[in-house]
Amino acid sequence: MISSLKMNQPQIDFSINDSTKTSFSWNGSLNPSAFLEIKEINSTQTTHSKTTIRESRFHLSNFEFSSNGKIFSSKNGNIIASLKNVELKAEKGQTIEWNGFLENLVAKNFIADSINKYKGTLILNSADINNLNLSSATVTDFKKLIATNKDFKIRNFSGNYKDSITIIKWANAGFSRIGNNFSLDSFSYNPAITRDSFLAQQNFQKDYITFKTGAVSIQNLDPDLYLNENIVKASSIKIQNATFTDYKDKQIPFNPGLVKPMPVDLLKKIPFHVSIENAEIENGNAEYTETSAETEAVGIIPVTRLKILLKNIKNYNFLPTDTLHIDATGFLLDTAWAHLNIRESYNDVNGGFLLRFQLSPTDLKVINAVLTPLASVRIESGMLDTLSVFVQGREAMATGEMKLFYHDLKIQLLKKDGRPKKFKSFLANTFVIKKNNSSRTGQVFYIRNRDRSAINYYVKIIGSGVASSIGAKNNKKALRKYRKNNPTAIK
Repeated sequence: MISSLKMNQPQIDFSINDSTKTSFSWNGSLNPSAFLEIKEINSTQTTHSKTTIRESRFHLSNFEFSSNGKIFSSKNGNIIASLKNVELKAEKGQTIEWNGFLENLVAKNFIADSINKYKGTLILNSADINNLNLSSATVTDFKKLIATNKDFKIRNFSGNYKDSITIIKWANAGFSRIGNNFSLDSFSYNPAITRDSFLAQQNFQKDYITFKTGAVSIQNLDPDLYLNENIVKASSIKIQNATFTDYKDKQIPFNPGLVKPMPVDLLKKIPFHVSIENAEIENGNAEYTETSAETEAVGIIPVTRLKILLKNIKNYNFLPTDTLHIDATGFLLDTAWAHLNIRESYNDVNGGFLLRFQLSPTDLKVINAVLTPLASVRIESGMLDTLSVFVQGREAMATGEMKLFYHDLKIQLLKKDGRPKKFKSFLANTFVIKKNNSSRTGQVFYIRNRDRSAINYYVKIIGSGVASSIGAKNNKKALRKYRKNNPTAIK
């Protein structure tokens, strides 16, 4: 028995001449802090060899490991770790088998290049791993490794990934096998190029999207179910302080004909099974920016103080009454409180859904920041008293009723240079727009442009009710005509 052995800045090379062709090379001379310490080494030689090590500590850097044709090089990365109860054994002429308990491992500054077809770069800034049973049978089989470890922890997992398209960053991610809970402090997604460069590459309209969050937590995330059955299952997801931005330049040609899925169909397109009881965003912010093809001006629509709750998120094993629930509240233009509630069936072949929307009383002039650049219309006066809508919709069309009560509405139509169209504005205010509405219910009727997004559909549905309520559109007449021409389309 050797009671203790310590090597500073060791240089170690070994290989195993078996089917795995495993080799390990460590040039500790390049790192003054590198060391290897081993305590209580025992070895026996009978019909088979066996070596045990009670404890091993090391600071590892400048190393290369290869096995089964795969090579891993540390480059500038380093590992500080503590292993206990290591056992190595082998029958004569057989592959060495080993096992041990990883009490703690701290990894820093690892870089992996040429990942996937985009030749991306993955940088691991830090990661801590605790309480992990390792063996020759599990170290190269992730499914077995997870299945045989029921109390390990991953903490302080921070890093980033970048390729020619995407930049992803995350900070202080962690996972506790006890309870199967995941958390991280922040996450961000950004395109790898600037907005102008991105738009210059597009032949058709395409959204330039960014996304970032504060703290994220996922409860009861079952890794065994994913590894064995390809199912992502969790009880809840909670996201704090999420910020989403979306920019679209409508001066670029639109690519028609591509059907955009509704939320349920979008879930069904995920290439693995998903079952999440609820997901929540708290204190979120969303900002949509658009450059108009007609006015060439830019309109910005912010929604602040967002709270979004999704329930019964799934894409398989549907029950007859299964419904996706979406509930969102926020402040439109950081001024008017808005509430959107959607229930969409998982089983209706026509994509049936119910939509409710409310908007708090507000001065209608606040929407000029959007209306003027995007539609060349300015509200001169008007107060919203009540807006509520209830809609029964399908994937292709929607009908319903809107209560839009307001007073003193007056608009100004504008030329492209911003000067008023006085005569047309007079005609609109006199013969088209109703100045006041205190009781009349507006008809909602909208046939979806299926190559537009679900959010676009929801906005157009609400816009249909607004147009009907203020007198700009006769939806009742349009609905009667549609029913006559399509007697089986609407029950």
